[in-house]
Amino acid sequence: MVSEYNNDQLKALYMVKEFMKNISPSERSAIKKKMKPYLEFRLKVLSFHSENLSDICTAKCFLSGESACCNREGIATFFSDFVINIFSSDPDTLRCMEKRLLITQITLYF
Repeated sequence: MVSEYNNDQLKALYMVKEFMKNISPSERSAIKKKMKPYLEFRLKVLSFHSENLSDICTAKCFLSGESACCNREGIATFFSDFVINIFSSDPDTLRCMEKRLLITQITLYF
């Protein structure tokens, strides 16, 4: 059975990639400019997580094998974050992202 989470991520990836094909370079640039304050905020959140929660999450989630709940990537990704991640990624990173989602789906079938 395919994970609903991974299936949604793959659909979103394809949807955003298709959208990006149909916008002009100036539109893409304008979107990236609007994203800048949010990307700066995400860096602050990442820094806070690293400084204050990383050790706790490593012990509670990863070392214990209970879950990956503390990992910011383990939290359901909001569509806007997904769009921002795709706009911020180079083509090689996007191919890697797609490949991992597809491998996850294939693995879940067996």
